[in-house]
Amino acid sequence: LVELQRLGVFDIGTPFNIYDLMRPGHIHVIDVAGLRSGLAQQIFVQHILHGIFSRANQIFLGSLNLPYSGVVIFLDEAWRFLRSPQVLDELEIIARMGRSLKVGLWLADQNIPTGDKEWNILSNMHTRILGSITADPRIIRRVMPLSESMLSVLPNLRRGMGIVFNQEYSRIPTPTLIPPCTCYHIGD
Repeated sequence: LVELQRLGVFDIGTPFNIYDLMRPGHIHVIDVAGLRSGLAQQIFVQHILHGIFSRANQIFLGSLNLPYSGVVIFLDEAWRFLRSPQVLDELEIIARMGRSLKVGLWLADQNIPTGDKEWNILSNMHTRILGSITADPRIIRRVMPLSESMLSVLPNLRRGMGIVFNQEYSRIPTPTLIPPCTCYHIGD
């Protein structure tokens, strides 16, 4: 909890304002890697997910008259958060109901989760991108319906290559070149 106090979460000192994360036209990056405790990371992410979803729900239902065109939540290294049942509950709600509230959810990881709740979340996510991966082909097929030839190519994809599948718009997995990042990073 000392780590969370340092970040000003839960109205301790100056509270972390969820509403700032939803200002139109802004991109906010919250790096929880600085929290040395895995539990503190999970509590913090659960708090943010719950706050964003609740705020989007209030705006959508008209109880708040604020400009809102949607929000996208991107969780990198998602496996760290998929271990927590509380975070999984929040992600499941967002995956099921998020599109109707214009809350997008992107999960990035090098592993494919195999639990029931995780699969429920994945089944509600319509866009999937696979890069080079060496997981069991049966698990990969649950995520994306790939032919044997595409499965055999998957472990050998070059950096920047991926296979995209979108259940709503195209039911055919499509190999795609993903352009390299051109944004500025500290140390570049």
